[in-house]
Amino acid sequence: MVTAMPTDTTRYRSTFHVKSQPFTEKYLSESLTQNDYLVGWICALPLEAAAATALLDEEHPPLDQDPGDMNAYTLGRIGRHNIVIGCLPLGTIGESPATAVAKDMLRSFPNIKIGFMVGIGGGAPGPASENPEDDIKLGDIVVSKPGPGGVIQYDYGKTLSEGEFVDIGYLNRPPNVLLTALTKLISRNELEGSSLPRQVADMGKKYPRKYQEWKYQGVENDQLFVESFRHPDIDRSCKDIHCAESEDRLVSRKPRRSTDPVVHCGLIASGNQVMRDAVTREKLRKKHGVLCFEMEAAGLSNNFPCLVVRGICDYSDSHKNKRWQPYAAAVSAAFTKELLQFIPVVQLERAHRVSFMTKKKFTKLNDNIKPLLQTQEREERRRVLNWLAPGYYESQQADAQRNLDHDAGRSFIENEKFKAWSEGSKDVETLFCPGLPGAGKTTLASIVISKLRKAQEKQNSAVTFLYFSYNLQAEQTPIHMLRTLLRQLIDTLPSIPSEVTEFYCANQFPSLHETFKILSGVIQDYDNLYIVVDALDECLPEYLAGFLEAVKNLQYMGARFIFSHLHISLRTKGSRFILVRLFVNILKNKCTKGEIQEELENIEHGRTRDPIHEAYKKTSFMIEKSDHSEWAYRVISWVFYARRPLSVDELSEALAAQTQRGNNCLDMNYAPPDIQIVISYCSGLIVANPSTEKIEFVHLTAYQYFEENHHEHPWIAKSLKEISLTCLRYLSFGQFSSKEEHTSFLDYAVHFWAEHTGPVQADWEVRQTAKRFLQNPSLTSSADQMFPANEHTYISLSLLMDATGLHLVARFGLVTQLRDLLKEIPVSEINSRDPYGQTPLVLAVRHGHWDIINIILDDSNVDPNLSDDDGRSPLSIASQLGYSSVVEKLLSTGETDLNLPAFDGWSPLMYASRGNHTEIIKLLLADKKIHANFTSPDGQTALKLAVEMGFTDVVRLLLESGRVETNPSDSTSRDTFMTALENGDKDIIYLLLEYGYTNAIETLTLPSSAGLVPTVGLRRRSSSLFTYYGSPETRRIFWMAVEKGFVDVVLLLLRTGKADPNLTDSAKKSALMLAVENKHKEVVEALLCVGSACTDAMAENGDTALFLAVVKRDVDITRILLEIGMANPDLVYDGPFKHPLSYAVENNYQDIVQILLSTGKADPIPGLQAAISMKQIATIRSFLGIAGVDPNTQDRVSGQTALMAAIQAQDLQFVQTLLENKMVDINAQNWAELSLSPLSSIRIFATCYLISLV
Repeated sequence: MVTAMPTDTTRYRSTFHVKSQPFTEKYLSESLTQNDYLVGWICALPLEAAAATALLDEEHPPLDQDPGDMNAYTLGRIGRHNIVIGCLPLGTIGESPATAVAKDMLRSFPNIKIGFMVGIGGGAPGPASENPEDDIKLGDIVVSKPGPGGVIQYDYGKTLSEGEFVDIGYLNRPPNVLLTALTKLISRNELEGSSLPRQVADMGKKYPRKYQEWKYQGVENDQLFVESFRHPDIDRSCKDIHCAESEDRLVSRKPRRSTDPVVHCGLIASGNQVMRDAVTREKLRKKHGVLCFEMEAAGLSNNFPCLVVRGICDYSDSHKNKRWQPYAAAVSAAFTKELLQFIPVVQLERAHRVSFMTKKKFTKLNDNIKPLLQTQEREERRRVLNWLAPGYYESQQADAQRNLDHDAGRSFIENEKFKAWSEGSKDVETLFCPGLPGAGKTTLASIVISKLRKAQEKQNSAVTFLYFSYNLQAEQTPIHMLRTLLRQLIDTLPSIPSEVTEFYCANQFPSLHETFKILSGVIQDYDNLYIVVDALDECLPEYLAGFLEAVKNLQYMGARFIFSHLHISLRTKGSRFILVRLFVNILKNKCTKGEIQEELENIEHGRTRDPIHEAYKKTSFMIEKSDHSEWAYRVISWVFYARRPLSVDELSEALAAQTQRGNNCLDMNYAPPDIQIVISYCSGLIVANPSTEKIEFVHLTAYQYFEENHHEHPWIAKSLKEISLTCLRYLSFGQFSSKEEHTSFLDYAVHFWAEHTGPVQADWEVRQTAKRFLQNPSLTSSADQMFPANEHTYISLSLLMDATGLHLVARFGLVTQLRDLLKEIPVSEINSRDPYGQTPLVLAVRHGHWDIINIILDDSNVDPNLSDDDGRSPLSIASQLGYSSVVEKLLSTGETDLNLPAFDGWSPLMYASRGNHTEIIKLLLADKKIHANFTSPDGQTALKLAVEMGFTDVVRLLLESGRVETNPSDSTSRDTFMTALENGDKDIIYLLLEYGYTNAIETLTLPSSAGLVPTVGLRRRSSSLFTYYGSPETRRIFWMAVEKGFVDVVLLLLRTGKADPNLTDSAKKSALMLAVENKHKEVVEALLCVGSACTDAMAENGDTALFLAVVKRDVDITRILLEIGMANPDLVYDGPFKHPLSYAVENNYQDIVQILLSTGKADPIPGLQAAISMKQIATIRSFLGIAGVDPNTQDRVSGQTALMAAIQAQDLQFVQTLLENKMVDINAQNWAELSLSPLSSIRIFATCYLISLV
């Protein structure tokens, strides 16, 4: 279904260049005051402020601020405009902080005329459009459309009685001068091209460290997931858990001709929390035409009239990551700079000041803000807690407490061990209570929790609890449970810990270690912490070890645990105990006094080996003998086989469809009038969970019983066929064009009919029913009308709409149904396309159904090269997914086009290379028709993709094949090599040099301390790769090679004269220093021997290569610098603090000290001074043994001599040795205390010694 974009939303492509305008000396930063700044620029995050600062044409010194203004500003100039850049305080985001920053900015800079809110936001992409320029993609820009349609506050308003939400809080209209500039910008967009790519590229050149972050992040990293697919694990990235491995999880969108950002004008939704839910995003997009979500603009509503500019960094769903944030921040800042160049300063000077427009509003705000802030704080607290962990454990506790007798659990509460544990006894820190499954563990655990909570009110203690459940096993990971404990503890605190708030604001969950650290800090505030854990046996085995490890660590901090596997007497009051309920139901069916007495004795004396198993077995056979067994079979079978828990309404409709026969529409007269009636027929095995409103087994052990013993109950196996038939019949009803009809079961039937049909697809009745459904497209196309009423069903319904039965069986892998259809459909239908252009073969390949693929390819009418709407052929898809057997089968037909590119320009070989699928690459390269050097429009090749991903085996395969050209004169080949260098992949670099750029290996010998030794094989050729590089490229390659230790590349560049061995960066750090800093010994040798690098160059901070070698305590490099490089050991910039010998002595690097002194070039005095300062007597002795060293040398800092240091160290033998030296001056005074000489030091020492004897 294609939904039209809102008519009031304007989108345009920014494709023009603004010529710079001259400016006079008046606008230079000299003598500027606060009133000279007319533009306010507000950012929420440091990375946004960094991008804004990088775009300044000139940065200005800071100015005085209003005494009450605590903001930090960056001042500067863009064109002729003086700009104030303000950023929200670190760790804060949202409306209130933005309001505070704007208010204080206007107090310090009262002449501000226009404002911008610039940064990143989450996109709200619409349905796929024929024009890809209309789609919102990552890296695009959204600008708030001025007026009521600009910014809407979507989470603050009034809820009417009918549930309708009325939104309030729109951005005020900016000054006309800003709107006029925006109009000019739009009108020029098709004339001169965009300056955005150039500006962002200039930012990267200006700040090389940010180059990788500020560049476009690649089409392959722009993935939009269908709204029904939520990120399954919040602690792992999409890449780690392969979210995109299945194509049906991704929205198919046409590629653009260019990766330049597209600018969209329209509605921005602002709220107090990060939008991370695709379903909510879609609702707001459809209702209001929202293009973007963010968190600050509504805080400026009517207070700071401005334009909001947002770079799109994610799709406002659960699949958030930070990869695109720097680039999105950069393009939004670049657009704002582009817009400013259309605003004449003269017109801006005439505009009204923002402070005049907002002063009265801020005054009124101060009078009324307290109640509003309190409400917002409560809402914000709730949002943070819900973000940290769900709160459904409280509802489970309340449910377990419902209908309890007042004395339930009394015997346990009064037990002496429990009393000791609850009163904090050191002897009983953990209670572990094993017992029968279903005996009432959860009920008694809830009683314990309630008891402890009442007690905590009178003491400084906290009670937390965890209810494990087999229905929640997948999400109850160790980190989830720790966050749940943390949430419960925070709920008792007056404020949320700052560490939690910082993670929330950064949209990043704390790791397991970080969560435990925060939890540890919170626990310290309590005298006692009680943790009640129920049903630990229902925790998944793979998670249990991690949880128990966390338990052990919490116990070390004083936490008191009770594990609820509680053994309860079967005579305990309360009908909620599962085992009791089952036995009562069994006893009800006994007719004689003798039967009842015998059963009671079996229960009482435990004659059954496994009571819970026996109870389920007897209950099941009892059901089979009952008058309502058929209904019980149906309910139990649906709960047993259902792929997800069914709601009451879903089960009612399923039972109605299963019961009726021969009708063309669902007849609810066949549904049970009350679901509880048929549940009662199940004799306690099935319950309607009041917390989740789902139908489920009474306990995990009930499911396990039927799973292990289904052979004893043949009706279970037979019911699978009935479930399949029910789904097929339901989908065949022709009633779904009306929203008034019953359609609760539609979502389940659409999603899971094929899964239920697969195991029974060969059954004759299933085949006939499936054939009627699959051969009648009108039955499925009518489901299109259900979309407005049931949005969750849309994605799966889209698979049915306008798709033939052949497409469905190919997608779901139903082999029998495929054979049945091929016998009856026209031969041309084998190549038919669904709404996404997918043929049955494409669908089968995409979903990996090997048997289906074989059958289709054996059909002589099939065209194996037909592609989908994205240009993806079956071979392309199989190559990407790694299906080598499918690729082999496709190639065996002899008709498959090996080089057919998709619309993104990638060939099958490129996809295989990107996926590291070596077997497929071998198959493709073995075919003579392969174009191994195929280049896409974005400059990618199979080799370059493999290099980018670091796939060494793929690179080797491609190079060894001889099919891949590596012509160094080709820019793509050069880019490939530079990519390898940037990634630091040594093996790939050497492969490229060996196969692509060399024809000989020459051994180079370098002199070292041990004489002439061979060090490295130099790969080179007469027509070197580097001949084709320009100077900027060469410098960059040389610097990276030095940094990463690629000596072969360094030698090539030095030998060909393409590199300056004394190259420095902006801080004057030389290449030699860089090599030393990274401890690349061979690179240091190459720079000195081949490049004759200067060893005595000094960086701006005073570092020299020798000093860095000493700091790294690298003995070999220190020796090489002194012996080969002839480094000056006394070259120093910053006094004694960066003197190599002093540093070595201070850090007790005796091996380095000996090397420095062994040259005979180092002045020993700085070392001696350092030894005196550090009181290193042994080192002082060695320095004084050097000829010509003055024994009266004084430490630079304290002024002490060697004799003073020896006295203070109480080394009498060394004192005596020094006194025997006639050159030692016993009356020398130190600098720090002029009256203190060695002689006076001796007197003080002697006095202290005598006192100690008394």
